[in-house]
Order: sequence, then structure tokens, then C-alpha cells
Amino acid sequence: MLLLLACTGGTSPTPPEDDVRPQDSDLPEVTEFAPASRASLKMKRWRQLSLDLQGALELTEDQVCREAGLYDCAALHVVPLGGLSRDNGVFQPRQELAVTTTLVVERVTLQACWNRLELDRAAATPLVFHAGLLDGAEASQDELEAQATELVRRFWARDPQPEELALLTGLREGVVEDGGGDAEWAWLTCFTVGTATEALLY
Repeated sequence: MLLLLACTGGTSPTPPEDDVRPQDSDLPEVTEFAPASRASLKMKRWRQLSLDLQGALELTEDQVCREAGLYDCAALHVVPLGGLSRDNGVFQPRQELAVTTTLVVERVTLQACWNRLELDRAAATPLVFHAGLLDGAEASQDELEAQATELVRRFWARDPQPEELALLTGLREGVVEDGGGDAEWAWLTCFTVGTATEALLY
């Protein structure tokens, strides 16, 4: 909360007699917040986004996202992701977000999560997605929480708070209502965690 203090010169006007002002004892206690460790936050640019997805999902650069199976998504959409494109005459990176920035981030992350899911489905030992969610059987709450925790640790480098865990596992109900299963829930949870503010800002 920002407190704006206005200073005025001269004599303050006398408040009317019926003006009831709260006493100090009536005011809510002010919670002390720790000062921010950094003055500002920045959004990750194309190379940072690609490297983070590679690290979190254990993918190679070619496995993250490719348009039409040919072109690296981050390189193809480099301008809205804050990069340069000499071929298109863009020699200075954008300092602000483009209209399509969020669409590109979601496109790349959704594809990266799907690619990892498909690799884990075909693997004898899945790396990111738990085998219990890929075999078609209904997962238990413990399995859902374990998968959500795994993804949060990979993308946010910390354990989820209880309320975050409840929100992520709660997404399963909507996925099932739409005809999906636990594998689809895990894929969309990967996308949700990977496109959260904490994953995209530094």
C-alpha cells in the first residue's frame, strides 16, 4: 500500500464540530513488510525463456517448440519476446511488451509441456510427468499433489504453498468435465505453472 502524504502551508482549517475522527486505538494495525530486494522486475526475453523451459522440462533446444516442425518458435517470434530481427529491420529490442508477447509465451510453453509429456509417455522411466498419471488410471490426490509439487519445484525453484497446491490440483475437475484425464491435467498444470508471473519475471 502506498501512503501519500500531502504537505500544505498556512493554517489548517478547523473541522466542523460534528466531524468525528477515529482515534489511534480505532485504526487497524499496520503490517510491516520487508523491503523489496530489487527495485524492479523484468520479463524474461526469448533466450531466457527457451533456456528455462529446457532446464525445467529437461528438453534440448530442438525439443522445446518448432513451428510446422521446422522453425524454432522462440527464434521465429523473437521480436515480441524482446529480441532483434535484422531481417525485418528490428535493430533495437522492444522495451515494452508487444500485443502478441503473451500469446507467444503461451504458445511456446504449451508446446514445450506437450513435447515433454509425449516423451515421458514413450519413456520407460518418465523424467517430469509421473507414470501414475500417464497410464490411464485415475490418480489419487497424493499423486496429483506430488505432480503439482514436482512442476512448481522445476519452474519456481521452491515448494508450493498449501493454497497454491489446492488451486493446481483443483484444476483437474474442470479438465475431467471437458473430457480429459489425468495426463491432460498434468499437461495443463505444467502450462499454468510455466506461464505464471513467478516463472516469467526476474
